Amino acid sequence: MSDPATFFGRIAEAYDATRDPLPEEAVDALAARLRERAGPALLEVGVGTGRVAAPLTARGLAVVGIDAARPMLARARAKGVARLLQGSAEALPFRDGAVDGVLFVHVLQLLPDAPRALSESVRVGRHGAFALLSPADPADPPCPPEDDATPLLVDALRRRGVEQPRLRNIRAWEGRFLEELPPSDLAVLFDRERTRPLTEPLESVRRLASRQFERVPPEVLLAAVAEVADRLGDRTRRVRERHVLAHWRADTLGPRRD
Repeated sequence: MSDPATFFGRIAEAYDATRDPLPEEAVDALAARLRERAGPALLEVGVGTGRVAAPLTARGLAVVGIDAARPMLARARAKGVARLLQGSAEALPFRDGAVDGVLFVHVLQLLPDAPRALSESVRVGRHGAFALLSPADPADPPCPPEDDATPLLVDALRRRGVEQPRLRNIRAWEGRFLEELPPSDLAVLFDRERTRPLTEPLESVRRLASRQFERVPPEVLLAAVAEVADRLGDRTRRVRERHVLAHWRADTLGPRRD
């Protein structure tokens, strides 16, 4: 895989069209919680195209964004996110206590050293680090294999001679991360069920905007996607959409890692 900055810089223009926006109710709850637990001055690490920074700014929060991919920052700037800079999550270019809080939105799994990034964020954020996550819940029923687009796609690629490495289950990774680095507190901001087309996970792959499949030749990938989409048809299933906000303070994480 290429490094995250290179990959996300390459897909910056397709990014918003291949990722679901946060529901308005979730953004409202996020803004209220951040205002209550941190304050109005925030740094969003991995700000990307400003999908979260822009609506938070519209709700009265003062958000500075940092990202490693310059093309993503250009998209955020076009949305009106004015205070942006390029940089690394593991070495934030800010003095201690520079902002009220530091926010990560579904980005920790992309970082080379997420624990170090958290250590940096509690140094910079006076009230600590916050991460919006959607961890797996053991109570959620698993998707039946015949309805799960991702393993079906992996199988279709294998039959075309492409051995795909083991894919990371992001929701499971987030759940393990919370177990390994327990936060000071964890709040459920949004929890609902919705009906989702079985083909929905294929959209980012079809647009060549899925990092997990970036090394597959495009013509092979698109043929496999078409096969799986045809197999799944217009069927849907009920899924749970759940967003939680984890909060770490300096005393939660212990001594900073060097």
